[in-house]
Amino acid sequence: MRAHFLFMGLTTDSRLKALEKLLERTLLGLGYELADLNLSNHGSMLRVFIDKLHYVSGKPAGSVTLADCEAATRQLQRVLEVDCGETVARVLQ
Repeated sequence: MRAHFLFMGLTTDSRLKALEKLLERTLLGLGYELADLNLSNHGSMLRVFIDKLHYVSGKPAGSVTLADCEAATRQLQRVLEVDCGETVARVLQ
């Protein structure tokens, strides 16, 4: 089962690969993996799909819950605000 959440204000340019690596690194630290990402609305909305890592502390991880989505969303919002702030600011102007 995959869960998704949305981020607004990102563009489709050469920074997409760097963004993907940033998302992967951030989610890995939380015990999730980036399953997919999707840009829509002419590149102004990013949808991120996550999966739990198959095993966490030697136990099966289970399904993605709403609490998982909330935790991932909060952390990604902080990271994107710091690391992609200039990009977001440019799009919103």
